Amino acid sequence: SPSVLPGPDADVTYVESCPLEEWSAKYAKGGAPGATPPPELAARYVVGSAVSLDHFSKADLDFVFSNHVFEHLANPILVLKNWLRVLKPGGLIAGVTPDPRYTFDCRQPITTLSEALREAERPGHEIPREKYERWTRWTAPAASPESLIRRDYSIHVNFFTPETFADVAEFLKTTGDLADAIIVSALNQKDFAFALWKA
Repeated sequence: SPSVLPGPDADVTYVESCPLEEWSAKYAKGGAPGATPPPELAARYVVGSAVSLDHFSKADLDFVFSNHVFEHLANPILVLKNWLRVLKPGGLIAGVTPDPRYTFDCRQPITTLSEALREAERPGHEIPREKYERWTRWTAPAASPESLIRRDYSIHVNFFTPETFADVAEFLKTTGDLADAIIVSALNQKDFAFALWKA
């Protein structure tokens, strides 16, 4: 159910973590099989990493769009730097992410710039066990970290509000990575949107 569709002026590639034939089992919910894309979009999918976007060359893309993916990715500052790497100068990162204060993550401690900077000091994007412990403690106490890790369950690993995400954007401006940023809270208060322009 992609949010950005190809058109006369937009050539779109979608990045997914596994091949289409595995979607039905991997994304099954409540006994129903996971959805697959319509045939006209299926050929636009590549198997790759949403973290590194290593399928794309440096300065290859005009935009990166993320709809409820960013909150699942560890090391958020390095993720944004990876996404900026594949953008042309002036390219755009646009996305939507939940505001944890108004979702099932409402008990989670909010992710701050300081926490994100500490995470950026270590290489890689593996989700450490303490992230599973945090998520089960505050969001899903009936689950155990081990059960989620065993199932390769995709948890939320960062919990930005519009204000703390704006702090990250301001930091990336000071490093020369971003030219500008806009963060907009949605009227439903469950999500916020962001637009980040590469310097």
